[in-house]
Amino acid sequence: MLNKKFSVIIIIFIGIISIISIPFTIDFLLNSVPPTEKKYTFMFYLNGDNNLERDAVQYIYDLESVGSTLEINIVVQIDRHPEGDNRDGDWEDTRRGYMQSDEQFDSMIRHNINSKLSSIGEKNMGSGLVLYDFITWSQKYYPAENYVLVLMNHGSGVMGVSEQNGTLLPDEGGLCFDETSNNDYLTYGEINYAIKDKEIKLLLFEACLMASSEFYYALSNNVEYFIGGESVIDCYSFPHDDILNYLDNNINSSIIDFGEYILYQQQIHDSDTNAATFSFVNASKLNNIISTTSNLALKLYQNISSYKSAINSALLNTLKYQNIYLDLYNFTYNIQQEIPSLEDQTNAVMHAINQSVIDFTIDTYTDETGHSVFGSHGISIYFPNIIYGSQHVVDNLQIYSELPWCLDSYWDEFLTAYFS
Repeated sequence: MLNKKFSVIIIIFIGIISIISIPFTIDFLLNSVPPTEKKYTFMFYLNGDNNLERDAVQYIYDLESVGSTLEINIVVQIDRHPEGDNRDGDWEDTRRGYMQSDEQFDSMIRHNINSKLSSIGEKNMGSGLVLYDFITWSQKYYPAENYVLVLMNHGSGVMGVSEQNGTLLPDEGGLCFDETSNNDYLTYGEINYAIKDKEIKLLLFEACLMASSEFYYALSNNVEYFIGGESVIDCYSFPHDDILNYLDNNINSSIIDFGEYILYQQQIHDSDTNAATFSFVNASKLNNIISTTSNLALKLYQNISSYKSAINSALLNTLKYQNIYLDLYNFTYNIQQEIPSLEDQTNAVMHAINQSVIDFTIDTYTDETGHSVFGSHGISIYFPNIIYGSQHVVDNLQIYSELPWCLDSYWDEFLTAYFS
């Protein structure tokens, strides 16, 4: 009888333990189930820790007008500034989260972010470690077949012009300048660290001057396609709500079709402004651009004394950006007009550019004087201007010569000879 009672007690005890453990079992199972892989994950890295804070917040609103879907993850990391835009509680730290659709969205009256953004403290968005952490987090919790990374903020291209006490300093370029972190920014090396082995399908630069042959080449082993602008751009250059809606309705479209649609929407979006040339570039074809450009640069370098006058004439007619970049195709074409004996070398460069640049938006640009200039073809190259002073040019070329583009080509040797 005692054994029977003891058995009943044991059974009841086991039953109670089983009931109590059910929530823990459910939690364990939920945490053990891997996230569902979708077709795309868009990772928006929005640095608003400067005078672009309002644009960064507006970005969130527009992304919420679409929101993540059954096939698309939209995740963001946004850093705000202590001063400037005061919407959504005027918080100042860095936050990240998953974008959900806000059915009550109204761009005219919205003042609050609907999606849950979790604070990760104040972060330096100009740090490669911070970018790496965001990408790692995004891919761990929101896996996909295709990853798109969008970097939004100011950009300077592959080189920069900085000042200290009124003196110009030689400087490596980049983007995502964080004002409350001593204006630290992402260099090509830091971006490469962050995206290495991350299988980035498309890297979109929503920043000025980033369609740089040198910058693209430096990242080309870790990215399949690029979109960027050659000149100074409007910060809010892409209608991401329209772009994401298109992709959701055409989820199986090729990356080529999708990239071309992005440029199509960008051109419509900026049709009433001084639009910059944006391009859609195949990273795997950049090796052809550097090899052919190097061959041309070697010819110019070897004959610099006899070609100097012709090069000057070509430069006069070449489209320039911020006095430190040229449109590579336009410069090459003008060299061909001035030095016909280099027809083979110049044709090779232009052909390589046409093979790599899948599409670009416009081939005209309104320069600093207000004149329309023809010749933009979607990819720039560094060519400093003597207006900054000869010593500044020499100092910058020393930094420039350490870039992967220069280590693998004769372009820096040509520039050094030209400015000597």
